[in-house]
Parts: sequence; C-alpha cells; structure tokens
Amino acid sequence: MAAGNCARCVSLTVSLIAAIVTTLAAVLAGASASPGAQLSAADPMLAADGVMVYFTSRGAGVALARLPGYPATVGGFEPYLLLGADRSAGSVDASLATIAVELDQPDATIELNHPWTVVEPTDGAKKSVRFRTTASRDDAPVLAIDKAYRLTGRRFELAVEQRIENLTDRPVTFRLIESGPAGMPREDARGDYRSLYVARIRKDQVRVRRIRHTTQSPRLPEWLADNADKPIQWWAVANKYFACIVVPA
Repeated sequence: MAAGNCARCVSLTVSLIAAIVTTLAAVLAGASASPGAQLSAADPMLAADGVMVYFTSRGAGVALARLPGYPATVGGFEPYLLLGADRSAGSVDASLATIAVELDQPDATIELNHPWTVVEPTDGAKKSVRFRTTASRDDAPVLAIDKAYRLTGRRFELAVEQRIENLTDRPVTFRLIESGPAGMPREDARGDYRSLYVARIRKDQVRVRRIRHTTQSPRLPEWLADNADKPIQWWAVANKYFACIVVPA
C-alpha cells in the first residue's frame, strides 16, 4: 500500500457468524485453554442484539467477542465466547490488532502493539469506538493511524476502518501487519475442526481453500500470499459450529 501526503483509508467488514459452518471455509491463532486477554476498566466495549465486543487499546484490537444469544453451555446463561477463549505462548494478544507497520524506504519495522489512545465515540449511541496512534522512527513521526470499529446494525457485523496519514514531506510506501480472528475455542474433544478458509477469484469463480488448524505444509505462505491474478475475496476462521469472516471492503 502506498501513501502520499493525504490520508488513505483501509476498511474491513467482520461478520461474527453464529451458524453451522458447511459451505464456508476457515483457522485461528491460538491453541490452549488459558483465559483470554486481560481487560482494564478503561478499555471500551460495544454491544448490539447479537454480539458483545470487548476491545483492548494494545494494537487497537478485539480482546473478546461474545454471542449473547448462544449460551456457552447447555442450559447455562453465560454467553458463548467466540474470540479470545483460546491462548497459547505463540498466539497474539487480540484479534484484528495492528501489530506493526513495515516501511520500504528506509527498510524498517515500527512496532505498534502498544497502547493506543482511545478516542471517545461521537455518535452518542456508542455503536462505534475509535483509536489513534502515531508510528515514529528515531523519534520522528512517520504515519498517523486512526482506527475505528462500528456496529453496522446488521446482526453480528462489525466494520473496521483505518485512516493513515503521511506525516513526512515525502511519499511513504508501507504495509500494515495485523492479526486475524484469534482464540476461537475447540468445540469437540474428539477432534479439532478449527480451520482457516481463504476464498479467491480464479477464472471468474470463487474458489475456497480449507487449511486445517494443524497444517504444517511448506506451501502455507503460498496459500496465504496476496496474488493479483487470484485476489482474496474473504477469509475466515471456524470451529465445528461457528465462524468469523473477514471481508475487505
């Protein structure tokens, strides 16, 4: 992604789908059973009819996502924990977190997995929340990043928008490094159904590849790489019954 002196916008739509996964495709980052990310009283939260989303200022990510219409246990009252339930030593702290930005000239990586400033929502209905940070190199500001989450009004749907402003006096070429949906729980003790699904356009048709959670294939980078000839339409993570789908806007 290239940016000049004007702001550029990056948008995603995330559907937190509470449905049996049949024709979809999708894995996650995480695999243990320790509690999810730690939250503070200052961390914001959004809620709608179908979903409760808890944010963390670290990387401006989603710490937890619950589905209040689906109990975690049969006959129970605690909402199902869709994201943030599963953690391991090698997993990320949050879903959809902006972890770092890579610069092409000069070749450098700026870490962004630190606490961002929480900007108060302005719509009064608290259906959106906004975070802000500055990516600096050698104490010199390079990019201003404004990241907003918004409940769209469609059940389970969360829109993510990032506006990036060049703070230098020259063109900047950069790439944002972000985490995907993380910490989806394992549903079945007898087998691990968790998978990553990647949907691409190929020969005017949408082709979906399923990559199982335990896959160690050397072709994994190839399967996940961006390809202008076969652009990614959406990707998702799923367990036996639930999925989280990420769709570039």
